[in-house]
Amino acid sequence: MNRVYFGVKDNGDVVGQQMGDRTLREISQANVDLSIVPDITITFMRMYL
Repeated sequence: MNRVYFGVKDNGDVVGQQMGDRTLREISQANVDLSIVPDITITFMRMYL
């Protein structure tokens, strides 16, 4: 599950954010690309039977 947090600094400190009608409207109208690009690593293993 992906989450977006507001009011948190890059270092993880929670600083809060004032939320009013204008802020909520700006967030809802923001053109944000939240697409996720997976980081895939392929490892081959030899199996002995």
